[in-house]
Amino acid sequence: MKRVVVYIALFVGVFVQAQSSEELFSQGNKLYQEGEYSKAIDIYDEIEAKNIESADLYFNIGNCYYMITDFICIGSCRLIKFLILRNFFGIC
Repeated sequence: MKRVVVYIALFVGVFVQAQSSEELFSQGNKLYQEGEYSKAIDIYDEIEAKNIESADLYFNIGNCYYMITDFICIGSCRLIKFLILRNFFGIC
């Protein structure tokens, strides 16, 4: 019985984390659409801090930096991650 409770608790914890990351991603996208690029980056960085890798996440981060003209310094690294995750270079 204790094992069942532990498994349920673990499953619910993973589900809640995934759900909150999706909500954060939507919130970041909304901020991007409103032109709040720095705030959107903060939200996207929060998702990345949870060790969630997503080509769409890196693409959006790169776009935000491009929009605030800091692309060459920081955004290009995120764009490279996007290209690798999308197998753009054909190396995976």
